[in-house]
Amino acid sequence: MKIPIIYDEKDPKWILLLNIFKIIDSRKIHQEFTRNGIKPVKKGVVNFKIVLMSMFFASDISYVVSELKRSHELRKSLGFNQVPKSNQIYEFLARFNQKQILEFVIKTLNKEFKPIKRGKRTVLIDGTDIQVDMNWNKQNYTKKFLEKKGLYWAKSASKGFYIGFKLTLALDYHTGQPLTMLIHKGSKHDSELFPEIMEKLRKRRIIRNKDIIIADKGYISFNNYREGILKYKIVPLIFPKENMKINKILSQFNYPLEYFKVKNKKEDIYKELVSKFKKLITKWKKFKKIRGKIEDFFKLTKKGLKNNKFHKYTKESIAKTSYLLVLLTGLIIKQGYNESESMQKLSET
Repeated sequence: MKIPIIYDEKDPKWILLLNIFKIIDSRKIHQEFTRNGIKPVKKGVVNFKIVLMSMFFASDISYVVSELKRSHELRKSLGFNQVPKSNQIYEFLARFNQKQILEFVIKTLNKEFKPIKRGKRTVLIDGTDIQVDMNWNKQNYTKKFLEKKGLYWAKSASKGFYIGFKLTLALDYHTGQPLTMLIHKGSKHDSELFPEIMEKLRKRRIIRNKDIIIADKGYISFNNYREGILKYKIVPLIFPKENMKINKILSQFNYPLEYFKVKNKKEDIYKELVSKFKKLITKWKKFKKIRGKIEDFFKLTKKGLKNNKFHKYTKESIAKTSYLLVLLTGLIIKQGYNESESMQKLSET
């Protein structure tokens, strides 16, 4: 038997949810619904609030709908005049593709997080597994069977084999704002994903010259170090493997021939980036705690909101759900849970 959803105005969890609902109800977010083609706006607001509420309480949309319909007090307290049927919510979400949802999520987060004084930005990059709720211990799913359904076997370093997808996220270290994300089938190697996520950050004009990108050893590649400095003009602080000699990494930065021709700004930037990289890479262990913030973000998403497995079975539906889950986590962080300690405490409540 499921526990009834009972509103308590003094409960910090309900206060947190109401603050998130106020954001979704705001005029500036309504404009984002319109700009991204999510119409009619009023219906979009109601549907998105119910979806976020189901994630917040780790419940099915159908159960949240039934609880809202059952309790007049719950509807009144949360500001619902009417509650759609669960199938109407699914049909509404199905009208929009994952790109529309992603753009809505990123732009909503951009509006909510106050712009920082733009100096050197520190961006954290990491990936996490997205598991489809299929019990493969009881039934043997072949690769061919899964491919017909658009699903793939994957492997996580911490959780072993699973069926599902992989989410790669870029997070602003100082504000805790999710900046952009990628979804891939299976478990594509992190080192191959680094150029992809960097290209996303560049196209969105999120990264600028001399920003610091921090990633764990899964993203290590000599090419990623070189491309980070030469192409993206950032400091690629990708943690080396324990047995890797730092000098071997530093040897990759031979002076580009084009910089011998004439002294210019490119030369100055390159020198500064290489100098900064050499200084930081030798002290990379000190940055483990900083990188841990993105792990706390995923912990809040999965453990705190109890969204470990998805009852979705297509890349499109899983991507849209993942993006909205990142939106919810980002809005929670914006309510005063930006520090690692506060995220960890919230994950354990």
